[in-house]
Amino acid sequence: MRDKPELLLVDDSPNEIRILMEILKQDYRLNVATNGAQALEMIAETTPDLVLMDVVMEPMDGYEACSRLKLDWPELPVIFVSANTETDEILKGFAAGGQDYITKPFEPKILLRKVRLTLSQTAQRLQLSSEKREATAMVMAAMNSAADISVVVNFLRACTKHRDAQALVQEICRASANFGVQVCSRIVGVAEKPFYAASQGAVQPLEQVLMDRASEFECRMLEKGNRLILKFSSVVMLVKNLPEEPSRAGELKDYLLILMEAAHDLNQRITADTSVAQQRLSLMMDTIDKSRVALQEIKDFQVDHKEKNLAIMNQLMLEIETGFVSMGLSEEQEVWIAGVIKNKLDESLAHLESGLTVDRKLHGIVEQLDALVQTF
Repeated sequence: MRDKPELLLVDDSPNEIRILMEILKQDYRLNVATNGAQALEMIAETTPDLVLMDVVMEPMDGYEACSRLKLDWPELPVIFVSANTETDEILKGFAAGGQDYITKPFEPKILLRKVRLTLSQTAQRLQLSSEKREATAMVMAAMNSAADISVVVNFLRACTKHRDAQALVQEICRASANFGVQVCSRIVGVAEKPFYAASQGAVQPLEQVLMDRASEFECRMLEKGNRLILKFSSVVMLVKNLPEEPSRAGELKDYLLILMEAAHDLNQRITADTSVAQQRLSLMMDTIDKSRVALQEIKDFQVDHKEKNLAIMNQLMLEIETGFVSMGLSEEQEVWIAGVIKNKLDESLAHLESGLTVDRKLHGIVEQLDALVQTF
């Protein structure tokens, strides 16, 4: 760290150099160049805090020397020192990149004040420039972070619409592509069936083999160069172009892990829900089969019931007709006929009661189906 600011005095006149050094030596560290070319060489080795540049020098004048040094050191302040007070000369100094212009002869106090002021303004400008760069970097980082978070939020929102593993693995690849990386992914759905997808093109055979074997890796994350494998028990991702910049690569790993974990959790729920749905479907199919058998029994019973009722009634009519033919309508005959009719009606009522039992069976089946439907 410098204890005093360092100045480079550029003048081909030994007398002018002596005067400048006498005025400035107490407050500044001083170096001397006798022409513009030598000044550029010295600045390349050690950059001073300020340059006091004479204008008229050979073979390179002060304006040309200033223009050249500004190409590589644009923030290095230059004060021109010249006996020429014409406006055109001052404009040349400004055009060459000078910060100030001092005319000879000069008052020591004026020289010191201009040097201090230029150094102060340069320091403030550099500080502001540094703060601006930091602020710009912070804004850009915030914008990038907001964009990345938006990708995650949109992914989570889109996932709520998916109810199968194939759609989910495709959504993973779409979201990852929004981070600017190329990926392929594998997800294991219901009945251990794997599904594959890629953000660009098709999944290559070697990529599929690597993802299939990811369960052999003990770690959650495996990195090889710009390739990265992320794995959960049901979801695997292969990143093919991880950024070389470490901080960006680290950010992407974090965001991709969030996507993977969310996809894994959702896939687990989809698998569990599908399993429960299959169990319910199996139960419903079993109930329907039983209902079909019961309904067939009801149908058969009703047919038999009808036939028996018809037979009873036919028999009743036959016996009545036979009774009327074989005897007269005495009181005893009427009693007999009434008894026959009553007996046959009782038999018919007994069969109807059996039909009510079948109705109760049917009602029970309907109640089971209704209860099953309520669980969905």
